[in-house]
This record gives sequence, C-alpha cells and structure tokens, in this order.
Amino acid sequence: YESSFPLISDYAAERKSLQLPQGLPSSWEAVQPGSPGFPNSQNLPEIDLAIRNFSLTLNTEKQIEGALIAVNLGEAAVTDFLARAWIDLNQNSEPDSDETQWEKNISHTLSIGDTLQIIFELSPHHYGSHPVMADLLISGDSHLENNGSQNNIHLPIPKNSLIINEFMREPGERHGTEYIEVYNISDKSVNLQGIAVSDMTGTIYLDSLLLIPPGEYGVLAQTEAIYQILEMERRCLIPKSWRVLNNSEDLIRLGNPDGCLIDSLFYDGKWKIPQDFAAERVNPYAISTAHENWASVQYGSPGLQNPSLAPERALTLLEWQIEKTSSDSLLQKIILRNSGLTALENIQVNLYQDLNFDSVTVFTELIQTKFFPQTIAPGDTLISKFQARLFGSGIYDLFLESDFFSVSQPAILPYPEPALLINELIPIPNDEAEWMELLNISRQPVNLRGWKIADPSGSATLSQNHFLLAPGEYLLLSSTEDVRHNYPGALNAQFLQSILPSQNNVSDRFFLLQPDDMIADSAVYGSPQLPKSGISFERIDELHSAGWAYSIDYYGATPGRENSIFAKKYQLTVKPLTHTAKLTDSILTIFTINSGYRKLEAGNFILLNYKSELLTEKMFSGLSVGDTLIWNLEANLLSPDGWNEYYVQFTNPQHSQWDTLGLFRSWETGPLFLNEVHSDPEPEHQGGEFLEFRLRNYPLDLGGFSLHINARKLLFPETAYSEYLLLSSDSSYFQLAPAGTFQKMMLPALPNEGAIYTIWDAAGMLIDSLDLRSHNALQSGVSLERAADSDSEQSPDHWQRNVSQEGYTPGRPNSVFSLFTDADGMLIEPRIFSVTDAVPIRIVVTHRSALSHATLRIFDVSGRYLFQAQQGAFHTNQTLFLWDGKTRWGSYPSKGLCLLYCEIIDADGKKGIYKGSLVIKE
Repeated sequence: YESSFPLISDYAAERKSLQLPQGLPSSWEAVQPGSPGFPNSQNLPEIDLAIRNFSLTLNTEKQIEGALIAVNLGEAAVTDFLARAWIDLNQNSEPDSDETQWEKNISHTLSIGDTLQIIFELSPHHYGSHPVMADLLISGDSHLENNGSQNNIHLPIPKNSLIINEFMREPGERHGTEYIEVYNISDKSVNLQGIAVSDMTGTIYLDSLLLIPPGEYGVLAQTEAIYQILEMERRCLIPKSWRVLNNSEDLIRLGNPDGCLIDSLFYDGKWKIPQDFAAERVNPYAISTAHENWASVQYGSPGLQNPSLAPERALTLLEWQIEKTSSDSLLQKIILRNSGLTALENIQVNLYQDLNFDSVTVFTELIQTKFFPQTIAPGDTLISKFQARLFGSGIYDLFLESDFFSVSQPAILPYPEPALLINELIPIPNDEAEWMELLNISRQPVNLRGWKIADPSGSATLSQNHFLLAPGEYLLLSSTEDVRHNYPGALNAQFLQSILPSQNNVSDRFFLLQPDDMIADSAVYGSPQLPKSGISFERIDELHSAGWAYSIDYYGATPGRENSIFAKKYQLTVKPLTHTAKLTDSILTIFTINSGYRKLEAGNFILLNYKSELLTEKMFSGLSVGDTLIWNLEANLLSPDGWNEYYVQFTNPQHSQWDTLGLFRSWETGPLFLNEVHSDPEPEHQGGEFLEFRLRNYPLDLGGFSLHINARKLLFPETAYSEYLLLSSDSSYFQLAPAGTFQKMMLPALPNEGAIYTIWDAAGMLIDSLDLRSHNALQSGVSLERAADSDSEQSPDHWQRNVSQEGYTPGRPNSVFSLFTDADGMLIEPRIFSVTDAVPIRIVVTHRSALSHATLRIFDVSGRYLFQAQQGAFHTNQTLFLWDGKTRWGSYPSKGLCLLYCEIIDADGKKGIYKGSLVIKE
C-alpha cells in the first residue's frame, strides 16, 4: 500500500469487496473500529440491485416513455428480477389498482458492477404534471433504499380545455376572499400542479397536486376564508403565494409550465362588476375575453355549476351584415356561434321581408331559407354569405329567424326609377305655416321612413316609422294642420307634421333625400322668379327636370290637388288663319302650336264640320315645345250664315284634345237692325236712354258684332235671346221692358240732336246704318221708331216719333205698327207670356192672298208637341189664334222658349208655313 490508500491513525483499512482488486486504493476504506477475525463492516451485500439513473420523455404519440439504468452493486451476479413503473397519483410510492402501471420480468444476468438500460412506456392519465415511480425487485436484496426512483413529466394542457369559469376580484362581507374557479371541459382529468397563474404584474406556480376530473370544477383561493362559502367539500387549492387581482382592470392567465396558454381574460370597467359580486362565465365554450359572455352575480358559486350557465342547445347570431343591395337583391353575411353546451347540426335560418310593415312575420313574407347541414361544435362559429331576392324599394325591415333567435334590421332598397318629387311649396303663406307638398310619381307605394328634406341650413327626417304614400298620392308637410283647412281638396292629401327647414322669402334651395341619402329631387327658387305672398310655386310637370311657375289657382295654391299649371303639360293651341275666312273657299289654313311643357309625339288631326261630319284627317310626325305646325285643310266648308263651330281633334299615345274653331259667315240680309232710339227721356216718368234692336232670328250669337255711335265703337253682348234687344245703362229696364229683352250695357250719352249709328258683323260687314242727326221728329221724352217693319228702309224719313201714351215702347212692337198689317208673316202678342197674365196670347197670321185653312202647332225647344189649333173657310188673308198658355194636357209648360209653326192652304190650294216663337216665364 502507499500513501494514496485510506490510511488514518487508529483506523483499520478494510477491503470493501472481495470482488474488487486489492491493489487499488478505491477498493479500501478507513473504518473505526476494525473487525479482525470477523467480516469487514464495509463489505457489500451479496445481492444489491439499484437504479442508477431515471429519465422521462413524451414521444410523438404523446405517450410517456421512460428509461432507467439498473446496476448490480452486490457481491454476486444477479438474474431474473422484476422492473416496475407507475403514475403515483396518491403519492404513496406504491402502485395502486387505480394507477396506471407497467412491469416486466428481466431474465438478463448482471455480473458484479454491470449495468442494464430498461425502456418502458406509460399512457398519460391526465393533462398536466405526472409523478412517475419506478423500482426493481429481486429476492435477497436487503439494501432497498436504492431500488426505487421518482420523476415528473408534464403533459401540456390544451388551450381552452381548462377554462377560467368564475372569479372574485373585490370581495366583501359575503365572500371574504379572492378566488378563481376553473372548469375542466376536456375529456381528461387535469392536474393543476405546476400550472402558471399570472396577472399583469407577475406569475405564481401551483405547487400542490389537485386533480380535476372532466366536467368538474376546481377553486384557487387567496385565503382559507374560501371554506366559509363552499357549500361542501370541493376541490380547492390555496397556493403559498397569490397574485392580488386589481379592482378596476387586470389580466388572469393560466399557462403551462413552458408558458403555452391554457386560458386567459382581461376585465375592465366595461364588465361593470360591482363590489362583492362574482363574475361568472355564461358559456364555457364561448370566447373568454368577451365581456358579453360574463354575468355579475351577487352570490358566487365557487366549485359549483354557474347559475347563469348557457343552455344545452343555443345558437347566437354574432353578426348579420348587409354588404350590398341592388334594385331586387341583397348580399348578406352572417356569423353564427354555437353558444350552447352541445353540438348543433342541420341548422335552418329563414329570412323574411316585412312587406306589410306590421313587424310580424308570416309565410307569405318568407323570401329565403338557408340550410346548414354541417355540425357546429360548442363555441365554434359558422360564416356564410348568400344572396336574397327582395321586393319593393325604400326601407323594409328584414327578419332573420331560427329555432334559437329572431332578429331584425332595416334594409334600404334602391329605387329603380324616380319615386317622389317636391311638387309645391309656399315660402310666403297667408294664414298658415309654411308647407311643402310631395307627390308619389312611381307605380308603387313609397315608404317615407328615413326620407329627408334638406337645405343649406340643415335637414329634417320626415318619419322614423313606416308611412306609406300610394301611387299618385299627395303628402303635405307642415308644422301645423292649418294648410289642411285653408284650401279645397287639401284634406284629400296625406299629412305629416314636420319641422322643415325654413323657406327663405327671397331665394332657397331644397333637396329631397332618399333613405340612403341619395338626392331624389330638388327645388330652387329666387331671382328673377321671386316668391309672392299667398302664391305657391308649382312644378310645371311630373318630371325632375321640369321647372317651376306661380300657381294660377283661384286660391293661390293647390295642396292635395293637381297643380293648376299641370293642365299645360300636354297642350295644343289651334287657331285658324282668320276667323272670318270666306267660307266659300275650299281651303282652311290652321295653325297648331305646342303650348305645353312636353314634346308631342307623332299623332293625327281630324276636322269635323258644324254638323260633326268628318271633313279631313292629317298625320304629323311630332311637335317640340313651342313649335308651330301650319296645315291647309281642303274640304267643303260651306255653312249657314253667322257663327259656325268646326271641331278639331288631336290624338296621340300621350294626349287627346278637342278644340272648337269659330268661323263666321256674313248674312246676305242683316240678322238685326236698329229699331228704336230714345236719346232724350224724361227722368221723372221714364227710364234712361236706350237703343232697341230687332232680330230676324233668335237667339242670335253676336260675338264679334260691333255698334258705332258716331266715332265710338261698342261691342254687342255675346247673345240676344228674343226678337227685341234693348241696351241701356239704366237697370230699371229690367222691370220696364219685357223679360229677356233687356241687357245692361254702359252706353255713352246719346246726343239729343241725333247721331250716326252703324252695325257691323264679326266679318266686318256693314249690316245696318242710320243717320238721325237733326231729325225733325226728335222730341224730348219721346223715342224715335222705325216706321217700317223691316230694315230695308234706312232713310231717316222712315223713322217717326213714338205715338204711344208712354212715349216709348222698349222691348215691344213699335207703336206706329198696327197688329194687323198688310205684310206677310206671324205676329205674336205678348211675346213673353206669364201664367199669371190675365189675357191670352194672340197669334195673327197674314198671307198675301185669301186663306182656306190654317193649322197652328206649338212645340218646346226639345221638340215636344204642346198645343194645336185649326181654322178654316176664312175667305180673308188673315186669321187669329188665341192661346191661354196651357198644353194639351191642361197644364202650363215649363219656362223657356216655345216654337210656333202655322201651316196654311190658300184659296188656290197652295201650301205655306209661317214660323214664330215666344218665351214662357215663371
């Protein structure tokens, strides 16, 4: 031996094992006391099998793979020993029946000091930390301290398999301690040992084993006060240290030892958790960071199922977005989440359009059904885009419904054509607030929800609710209802009480905006077309490009009615070249002017004569606004004397119009003549000055006829209704003259010394003239009468002083005539008969030769036969009929004109007819 041996004073040097080389210092050991004559105290046991090294790994199949090194430390070779390994869940260092185990008999012989590597595999029991024990068993081994070994391996806990389910961050009297509840939603148990729990400022690691089975809860608490609120013994762990949760905001994070995330959340003021209230997760499968998935409860439930737990089956619509709309379709995107606790499949979602605006869905409003056959796991989402065909325009409420939800949102459908326009407005009203009128010019109802009126100063929404305006219907907008009661027809319009932008009194610009804020129409007024008090601006056409004009209505505006100037939308002005054309000509020149506001497309004209007989027809290709079409109609235009009506009809797909052309033909014999002049009456006993005319036929259209007194021109009244026409400025002749003869006319003062009187027809033909200047028969208080019962004599000598007792005979036969005259014809007196008159009507018929027979028939203007009388064997040229005014039925006829026809047969057997008329008054 040498100095390298273990040599110590008073210590014996003993050989450790006979199997060791004696020459090596390591084979010897210093002991006290020595054992001479006995086995060395440091001799190894004969059998000593030990584990020198023990390691654990996870293979690719997530199995626990172990490797241990067995070494023979005894004095003899060993063979046939048992190797074991198990997951020591209860940490008693003994394999139990409920613990995962592995064992194997090893028949390999180990010589003294030899080693053997033994490989084994265990299936993980749970997620998280696994304490694994291994040992070697062999008979005769008395040195058991080195037969076994322990190691740990961590099976990563998958993300969102162990979730934060409840927490208390500001405890009070009810709860007493902060706590965090975790919930195992995986299919394996989870060991909390080794898990990292973090907040915004630090991390702790759980140092104790706490196994949470699937579907069970575990509680991490700051203090033992947690046991005061646990209803029974629950899985609870109180770590040696705690991360205090902030009251306002904080992070709670669970992580694997390697830092991989298991679950986390961040709470802040949006969560609105009161003091001493617990925050409970509603759906364990939904996103933990969404505050909508958490509920504040007054009494927490640590270790128990949350009272606010989501139902087994639930589907949440996370998003419903309308991405694009066209005139008849809608592209939409929906995101669905399974917010329940079980998987869902075969989901059906129905889309409805609330066509009748009653907020109730019915089958007839179903526009699409979307079917999702795939399975949606709890917490998973489904994204879908689909097209749906819609109906109508404007704002409609869409309803998306399933077995789990019913939600709605408005959709704005564009208008394919103009729908509404500003039709009338009144900046300066008289006795009402400012108002504006809209008109629906489309072919469908318009929903006014979301429509706006705007000007440079701001805008006003017409209605936030559904409000339908039918096609062609008017809508009045005003701050008061005064407009509805100040104009006829205004109550026929719809009404919305609205505070609109003010209409400036000088100029302004208004816009009608659709729900999508697109400009539907505009209205502009100002110089030179300035507002007028009490007069509205009316749109001249139902076109957006049309201009504006002042209302021409009697009331100054037409709210609720068609604009007064709409009548000129399509309008033709038709007139002849002259109203006094010689109607013996065969060509009539007519001017046709488009005086409306729109171009007239191709159409045709027809011309009818006064008998409504078709004369000619003409086609034309079109007529722009303001253009004139000149056309010559070749036709037989012969007509009776006087005014005759010809008819022109225009027709095209847009417009139909009748026009009357008045064409005048002069008489060969004048239709009326001056019959009596009273230029110097006596005011005390007589009426004022008058002129009396006698008509050959009546009634007579006197349009265009003129009377000249010296150089003064006067126009006749439009129509004369009886044989005599009396004109005077003095209204007393309404009583003094027979009914129907007097018409008031502002005559100039008639010269007492006489004047020149001329009468001209509508064609400018002179039909009567008389010069009564310095007539020798002029006398104050007495009229001058025509002495001849015709107008053939125009000489002043044929005028005589009135010989009646009154000095004048206004509206009656001249006094210088006798009832029976030598002139042929029919005389009737009185010509105006009242049923209250005591005298009968006298009808005298005078013929140029002796009469043999006469028959009188009287008709009303409709041709109804009223009365008949006969006379015979006269042997004279005159006969007299008396009529008491009664019809053949014994009653008086209705008021109006009666026509008299007398058929005569003279002594020679020749026939003739005399005609006359009289007026029946009340």
